[in-house]
Amino acid sequence: MTAHRPAVLSGALSVLVGAAALALVGTTPAQRLTIGVTLVALVPLALGLELRRRGHVPAALALSSLGTAGVAGALALGSARIASFSDGIELYPGLVGLFVLVLALGPVWAGRERALVSVGSGLLLISVIASAGVYGTDTTGLLVAGVGTVLAWDLAERAVNLGEQVGREAETRTVELTHAGATAAVGGGAILAVQVIVDADVTGLSLPVLASLLGSGLLLTLALYN
Repeated sequence: MTAHRPAVLSGALSVLVGAAALALVGTTPAQRLTIGVTLVALVPLALGLELRRRGHVPAALALSSLGTAGVAGALALGSARIASFSDGIELYPGLVGLFVLVLALGPVWAGRERALVSVGSGLLLISVIASAGVYGTDTTGLLVAGVGTVLAWDLAERAVNLGEQVGREAETRTVELTHAGATAAVGGGAILAVQVIVDADVTGLSLPVLASLLGSGLLLTLALYN
């Protein structure tokens, strides 16, 4: 079973980067508060999943239940404080996406990690696309958030790969940090390229189309890189 547990560092970085990307599109005080409460709630959930791995079932159940209730409470808080429909569709898919990423990297269902990673990352991307659709975030923020969701997906995939190849207990921090830095550099280059095109105004392409080109190119680059 150890060989199938995703690597801790890349998994944690994936969730943090995903949260940062969501914070870039959830810019109102109510949205930021809801994201913060969700992150706090994800801590006991992650600890509970780790204790479950170690066989401490009662404590694991208590912490996991607390974390899940906290996430549900964050969603309820958002519903109470966020009056705008557009603010809601920017936020809720991403919040659920963060929750699913933690379940994937726990993991809750061994052998289903990649499916859950795809679902969680996809929900984060929906929040970014929704923000582009309602013009809730500026161009730079959208570009960085879009790259952030791809980086979160890549880090989560890396965590799963390392868990399968060398096991969770292996010393892989240097490899994980190097991979994260290289992927971030690729993403930064993609952001710069698209921003130059936008600033130069040399094309009639809309921001969503440019964002799609950015995402497609970045995914292709990461696929080749991996």
